Amino acid sequence: MDSAGEPDFWRAKSDPAATDPNTVFPLEGRDILNIPQAKLIAAAATAPALHDLSGNRVSRITRNLVIKSHSYTLPSEANAMILAAKKTSIRVPKVHRSFSVKSTGLYHSMGYIVMDYIDGLSLDRCWNTLAQSTRDDIIEQVADMIVQLQSLELHTPGPLGGGPSQGRWFTPYSVGPFTGALDLQNFFNQRMDKAKCFRRVPKTMPPFDFANSTFALTHLDIAPRNLVLDAGGKVWLIDWAHSGAYPPMLEIANLVSEQDRCKDFYEPLLQRPMYPSLSGSGN
Repeated sequence: MDSAGEPDFWRAKSDPAATDPNTVFPLEGRDILNIPQAKLIAAAATAPALHDLSGNRVSRITRNLVIKSHSYTLPSEANAMILAAKKTSIRVPKVHRSFSVKSTGLYHSMGYIVMDYIDGLSLDRCWNTLAQSTRDDIIEQVADMIVQLQSLELHTPGPLGGGPSQGRWFTPYSVGPFTGALDLQNFFNQRMDKAKCFRRVPKTMPPFDFANSTFALTHLDIAPRNLVLDAGGKVWLIDWAHSGAYPPMLEIANLVSEQDRCKDFYEPLLQRPMYPSLSGSGN
């Protein structure tokens, strides 16, 4: 589904030792809050990887903990996870530590997040094997997640705590930080003007107007690969790298843009009533 037809270099690698019950993980039994950063950095690079793709690595450092490391991992990701855990009932891995160190790359830093390990299967790996009743329950859970996100209003657009915006809508190199709603509005209108020039959208399409918009916590990468189904049938939402405070319509647009990858997941999800904040949220 999610990765069908993609070349191997776009597929994440996983070390079988990361899920082997006999593996002894490097920081097992240690007090995670008191381990020096240097030890965590070393473990991130050497512990068995659950996910390893283009420098984005999630390593299992104890039976119950993982550490995510990447040059694109910014403080805003952990901030969003902490806020979602505090203000909603969405199942999110608990963040235990997060930090950045100077490095090379786009943001001149390497970011690290220590969080709970979620024992389960991502939906891109198991969706095709699930009974219809299980699929229906999952769709309800994901729709409820979006309802809760859309209901969590925020005042300043962009990643939580500041920084550049990442993801599909913000170019491969990120954009920002935005100074406010007008700055975000101008960015999207500039992109629309270019799209009109190349006839990607109708010339008559009106400009975006975020003057009276409500910004909500958005994940911006809700996809089967980022939804983990545990043994109890509960769904967890992971990978908050693109999250931030944006007009709720962006979450919807992201789902629509992904639906060809797995129609029997996205189409029923998009039919659910899950957008309580849409009124007054701009175009």
